[in-house]
Amino acid sequence: MSALAAIVAAGLLYLLMLGTPQPNTFFTWIMGLATLAAVVYPFSSSAPLDQKVATAIVNLVLGVAIISLLTMVAARAIRRPPPRRSTAMAVDTVRSKGTDPSRATGPGRATGRPG
Repeated sequence: MSALAAIVAAGLLYLLMLGTPQPNTFFTWIMGLATLAAVVYPFSSSAPLDQKVATAIVNLVLGVAIISLLTMVAARAIRRPPPRRSTAMAVDTVRSKGTDPSRATGPGRATGRPG
């Protein structure tokens, strides 16, 4: 049963990575609530108290393990592109360095000297 929970959690994380801006945050909250439900659920049965506590502890350990392992793997698996500079920022940088691309000389540019 725990293997199925891990596979479902991995699928959920994959879907969140495709469509949400902060997939690890969403995943941690969703799985945290699911783990809480799994910990509380055994106390609704008519089993002896020691069995309820043991089941709740096992569910808690498995939930924390699944959450921590999958969030760490996902954090390492995401390739984020470097931030792009805006065009205005690039023009200001060129002007501050004293180079003007419209006055550049070289192959393909007129140098003003006769040929």
